[in-house]
Amino acid sequence: MRTTTIAAAVLGLLATTLAGAGAGSAAPGYEARASLSGHRTCTERATEGVTRRTLVLDNSRSRKRAQFKVVRDGDRFADPVVYSWVPAGKRKTVTVSVRQRSTVSVRVRVPEMGRQELRLSATVAALASCYVPVVDPRASLGGVACHGADSVAQVVLDNRSTTDDDVVYRVASSYGASTAAFTVAPASSTNDYLPVPPGRWTHVRVTAAGETLLELDVAAVSCP
Repeated sequence: MRTTTIAAAVLGLLATTLAGAGAGSAAPGYEARASLSGHRTCTERATEGVTRRTLVLDNSRSRKRAQFKVVRDGDRFADPVVYSWVPAGKRKTVTVSVRQRSTVSVRVRVPEMGRQELRLSATVAALASCYVPVVDPRASLGGVACHGADSVAQVVLDNRSTTDDDVVYRVASSYGASTAAFTVAPASSTNDYLPVPPGRWTHVRVTAAGETLLELDVAAVSCP
């Protein structure tokens, strides 16, 4: 009977010790939390849409001020890592900005809380409706090189900044009064090659989307 009583007492002491250890690891005085608001807003800029969502750093239940570490991977409008002190009994907010057709990974930690430091891990996606299509064709002279005894000009038709639409480029050269049309897919580019008469020049003009993108005289180079 006495042995049983002693064993019970030891077990009770052990349970009390474990409970105390668990409470200590939970960082007494800290009850910090983090959450994302359900509301998202859209701002349409000249070339893109930006979805914004509010991140709430909630220290309202804590008896001590807490330092929140906020990581926003993919947010091009803010520092990827920020630290924010929130007084006891208070809340603060941080904005998460997401470019169109992309996501931002959000993680919030409170180092003072030890093993429970990770307060939030989430992915914030851009609103599908928060989108601005971009048509931005460009053209440039890639250079002039020899092809045998002849000079050839490289014209770069660059549609990489266009998000959705094919663009029709028209390339005109005064040499031979030639004109050619090229359909270039969005987010891509292609080249045109124009002969240049030996010892002379040709006038090149590139148009697309109702605008003149390139217009210049291209001289021949000295070829063996």
